[in-house]
Amino acid sequence: MTEIRWTQTGDIQELGLVYSEAYRNAYKGIIPDEYLNQVTPKVRQEYFLELLYNGKSV
Repeated sequence: MTEIRWTQTGDIQELGLVYSEAYRNAYKGIIPDEYLNQVTPKVRQEYFLELLYNGKSV
């Protein structure tokens, strides 16, 4: 059964990994690799933590 709920701090690591992998795969060959290589799980984790705690994009 699928559960839909609000994001929690414990979700951030997995969310960062899934987002970064999906983004790099979706835009490979469209966006330069130099940029795509900067979209790492750690960078995305920091982004999602900022959204979770402050409710705004960084």
